[in-house]
Amino acid sequence: MKTIIAGGRNIGYSKDTNKMIKDLFMIFEHINKCPWKITEVVSGKAKGVDTAGELWACARGIHV
Repeated sequence: MKTIIAGGRNIGYSKDTNKMIKDLFMIFEHINKCPWKITEVVSGKAKGVDTAGELWACARGIHV
């Protein structure tokens, strides 16, 4: 199932980008427990949550 991961652009401007990405990955892992298999992540390519979603998908071999 194609899944959109999108959100605020300002989140990507956190002083601690690594912590922000780690926290978002924890949220995405929770999403990944949904009843359908995520086969593709759709992204608007914006800085912030969109970019973190792309990184998360790539780390798991999910097509973006």
